[in-house]
Amino acid sequence: MKRIVLFCFSLILLTSLTVSAQKLKKENVPNDVVQTLDYEYPGVKITAWIMEEEQYVALFKEDGNAAKAYFTPDGKWNMTTYSIPKNELPSNIRDWINEHYPFFTYSLIQLRSTPDEKMYYYVEMKPEDVLAEKSLLYFDDKGIITKRKDPPSYKDPVKKSTASKEDITASDNYTKVKNDNNEVVYIQKETKKGQSDGPVYDEQGNVAISQSAVPEVVLKSFSKKMPHPESLNWFKIDSFYVGKCIFREQKNEVFMTPTGEWVKSLTQLNQESITGNMFNYLEKFYKGWRFQSAVKETRVDKEDKTLIEIVEKPNYRSGLLTILMFDKTGKLIRTFDPEYPLGENDEAEEEMDKGDINLEKYYAKMAMGSSAEGSKETPEHILTAFKAKYPRIINPQWLQDDDGNYQAIYAGARGKEIVLIGQSGTILQTLTEGNLEVIPENIAKTVKKENKGFKIDSYYAVKDLQTKKNLYKILISNKKTSENRELWFTTSGQSVNM
Repeated sequence: MKRIVLFCFSLILLTSLTVSAQKLKKENVPNDVVQTLDYEYPGVKITAWIMEEEQYVALFKEDGNAAKAYFTPDGKWNMTTYSIPKNELPSNIRDWINEHYPFFTYSLIQLRSTPDEKMYYYVEMKPEDVLAEKSLLYFDDKGIITKRKDPPSYKDPVKKSTASKEDITASDNYTKVKNDNNEVVYIQKETKKGQSDGPVYDEQGNVAISQSAVPEVVLKSFSKKMPHPESLNWFKIDSFYVGKCIFREQKNEVFMTPTGEWVKSLTQLNQESITGNMFNYLEKFYKGWRFQSAVKETRVDKEDKTLIEIVEKPNYRSGLLTILMFDKTGKLIRTFDPEYPLGENDEAEEEMDKGDINLEKYYAKMAMGSSAEGSKETPEHILTAFKAKYPRIINPQWLQDDDGNYQAIYAGARGKEIVLIGQSGTILQTLTEGNLEVIPENIAKTVKKENKGFKIDSYYAVKDLQTKKNLYKILISNKKTSENRELWFTTSGQSVNM
């Protein structure tokens, strides 16, 4: 009887999968969908197209893992999922699952990305009973559970004990704090000052000096800059006395000369501090960016800078960092690509705890130079805008049209691709050259009828990012008169003026 049940269940599952996922030919995928795919994932190699729950789904691989990008029939991108192995789940997620689902097995593990959300983890846990419902779990990019959906039969083995929490609260070794989700948690306190038998080191390995070794004039000037600091330690770095402390719940480093003159301060910033022009720039040129860390350098010469580390959307899985430097008005100064070397001892830096901000490392980066990639005639902010959106494209050809806009031309997955960028750095259009043999018949007839003596040289599928419309651009010429014309059509074949 059990075998019959299992056979029937397998048959039902196979039937549902067959119905929900229908394989498609490439030519049956709407042009709107293909254009959006090229915009979101330029240069990606599609292995197959399927229709799933009335959505067009592109299958491809990234870093060796299967990926699926979902689009509506009108070309709107909804979601991308990456199937990942269990060992790529953050350890805090695995620990949480082991605690709450000890007798379950992993049914599905995905890393997901949507237009409105950061990358998050989706996990399905399956109980031992084959016909039982699964538990659906959602974790943010830091591994914190944000949502869970359990069947009515599920019983959480983790029992909350008020007594144990009181015991922790009463302990001198723990303190009550709130995490990022505004939940009360208990963390172990740091060792009290004076209890450590060894010296105090900073992130660079500098040994702290005693406060008595710091000149009185330096201490007096420091107290004016940082009244009532917490966790203060002093270091002698080069010719400076550097006070490292927590001030107003932010990590700070204050550089002073031996005569008590303040030189600069480095202050760690949280994501909420990235506002105004800096935030607008990131939203405009780095769609889907994830905040990693930031530091503000306040200087005596008033040449203040802010350095921000982000993870770009294509680098979610690799974790490679892009670094942007802004002036005090929020204007971009320069960009450091993910491949930019962070120092001579790369291995040592890679082994550092990513959660611990190394402010002196930031200062070292601020003193480094950077050369723009691409044509010397193309402004850096244009190159930056293109690189932010198309990190996989290397060495495109750059041209400037009669309107002053810049064209990045490269060989894409479907042939010749052009990205049109305005003088301000805004991406205006993306164009993909089409095969003349498959040009829409109604458009070909209109061109022939209304342009006697002309022939079609080329045509492009265009995604206009300003009007959010998909168009066709047709280039025609007359050999006898040497006249060239540019024609525009909607995807339905209606002629329009551009």
